[in-house]
Amino acid sequence: MEKSRRKWIISAAVIAIVIPVSLVMLSLNGFFSQSPTPENITAETVTWEIERPPEMIDIHQVAENTYTNQEASLNLTVYVHGYDEEDWTYGSDDTFTLSVSVSAKVGNGFVKNVNITFYGDAQPSRVRWSLWSKWNKFSFWGQFENLSLVDYKHWKSSDENVKAFAYIDGVNQPRSIYFKAPVHWVLKTANNKSHQITVASEITYYNGTAYKRVVLPMMLRVIADAGDSFETARTISFGNHTAFICWGDDPEDYYKIWLDEDQTVSMQLSMPEPRGLCLDLYLYSPDGNLVANSSSRKPDSIEQITYTINQSGNWYIQVSNLPSAFT
Repeated sequence: MEKSRRKWIISAAVIAIVIPVSLVMLSLNGFFSQSPTPENITAETVTWEIERPPEMIDIHQVAENTYTNQEASLNLTVYVHGYDEEDWTYGSDDTFTLSVSVSAKVGNGFVKNVNITFYGDAQPSRVRWSLWSKWNKFSFWGQFENLSLVDYKHWKSSDENVKAFAYIDGVNQPRSIYFKAPVHWVLKTANNKSHQITVASEITYYNGTAYKRVVLPMMLRVIADAGDSFETARTISFGNHTAFICWGDDPEDYYKIWLDEDQTVSMQLSMPEPRGLCLDLYLYSPDGNLVANSSSRKPDSIEQITYTINQSGNWYIQVSNLPSAFT
């Protein structure tokens, strides 16, 4: 009886030892580890907007979305290089050439990964990352600092919601990362259509105690050319508005704005950079009568109107580059 009891005790002791050791080994090999659930933070959406150009043009504008706290500094930047009307590379579709960059710095901890997604254009369009070819093999063309490309997709169907993405991992738990790559946004519509697409960077980092995922969204909005008559005038509100005008293809634009009686309004027309154009600025009452104008024969001059409104309603603003501006 005593001998049998000893065997039972020894067997129990062996089982008690083996099970904890097995659990430790499994845990070290990842069988019982769980992916961290990060805290999700979404920054306010930044909007970049432009009127759809009537022809090929250099734009050179920058839009940024930044999130900064005591533990990290994160940034998404989209640089708009230019616009190509009827780009032969893409079957004569209109194309915006962009550069997308993402940077992140973490004080304590590391950057885990970065995901970049283009999505949400209701109009037919496609997004294409730039690729480079070597020995008939295509590779993603971009700048990676402390990062490694995991996967990417682009040139998806023009009707799909997600147009393109890139999934990128941090290398050796970096405290800082940087990514930059060129991309083309191809608009598969006529020039009188508006487009709106969102590009978002999703940056996951570890701050020393917990994981956080920060989404930096940016909306790129391309508005169809303003109309060339009272009937097709684009409705606007107070603020700054950027548009394109071309003597040959698009010599005048009309805008509509609601104004209240006894309200004094000031409007100013200027060129963001010298173009050698002589522009005219006109203000029309709700019944279509011209009430004020500003014009000059001096190229790139600033035109300005200040006027006290005598009746509430939709008033009209005309910007013109017609030959009459020189008379």
